[in-house]
Amino acid sequence: MSKEEKNENLIVLKLEHLPAIMKLQEEILASLPSSDLYAPFSSHDFSRALGEQDQGFSLGVFVAERLIAFACVLFPGEGEDNLGYDLAFPAEEIRRVAHLEEAFVHPLYRGQKWQQQLFGERRARIQAMGRYRHLCTTISPFNYYSIKNALAQGLVIKKLKRKYNNQWRFILHQDLQMGHVLPVPSSLTKVVVDQRKKLEETRLALLLEQGSIATEVSRDDDHYTFTLLGKHR
Repeated sequence: MSKEEKNENLIVLKLEHLPAIMKLQEEILASLPSSDLYAPFSSHDFSRALGEQDQGFSLGVFVAERLIAFACVLFPGEGEDNLGYDLAFPAEEIRRVAHLEEAFVHPLYRGQKWQQQLFGERRARIQAMGRYRHLCTTISPFNYYSIKNALAQGLVIKKLKRKYNNQWRFILHQDLQMGHVLPVPSSLTKVVVDQRKKLEETRLALLLEQGSIATEVSRDDDHYTFTLLGKHR
């Protein structure tokens, strides 16, 4: 499928698409090896991300009139769920945060770069609004492909924290004013994480807590290798 054809299949979703979204979410969740990888959205969550009261927007991909992928954005404002609070943003930056939320692709259509397409389109729309500076999202530390895709798009891991249902989540961030430009680090470290061990006891958790950011990841069986940049100069 050409890039032009992909753009034609990608639309802004509306409330009328909610049943198709819920159905696709159910199909995706049923295919996951662990329910801990995602915190599913409720119909209320999706209604917010479908433009209710300008709280967000959602993009979808249709093939033969079937929804095969979607991605959501929420604008948390000063709500307590704003990830800017977790990242200790100054008060004046809190309202400039946009959340990259659910992003699913049906298993039969994976490998066609829909995740990248949806990410790029969401970022472009957010930038065009001119009101938001910070993209934030959460990803399970055990969801390798989502982590790798997010880092490849320029987000960085800034924090490891228990979030939804007390599950561990990486909190990732991208400063739209910086783009893909990373701060000059004071150090560069490679950290190997055994996924069978407690995350809070790993060196990765310690370095993130000390202010390092993770920018790359690779995998070998049960071990993830992260590249971390120390506090910038």
